[in-house]
Amino acid sequence: MASTGSNDFLAGAKGAAATAQKTIGEQASNVATAAGGVQKTVGEYVGKAVDYVNPKPEPKPVGVVAGATKAAGDLFKK
Repeated sequence: MASTGSNDFLAGAKGAAATAQKTIGEQASNVATAAGGVQKTVGEYVGKAVDYVNPKPEPKPVGVVAGATKAAGDLFKK
């Protein structure tokens, strides 16, 4: 009878170990996914900060718009 009990105990321990391993694997996957999301978010904030500190120059208007912009600017210079 002692051998049957120890076999049941070992079978239960193996099942518990397999379940624990599966759970740890799932949690590791969740942590990796969350870390990827955080990295993306931090990267977006860094990109926005760089754009704020070093803004890109706006393209100068051409053609009729350029003439109207210059005329309007000249009115305020006088």
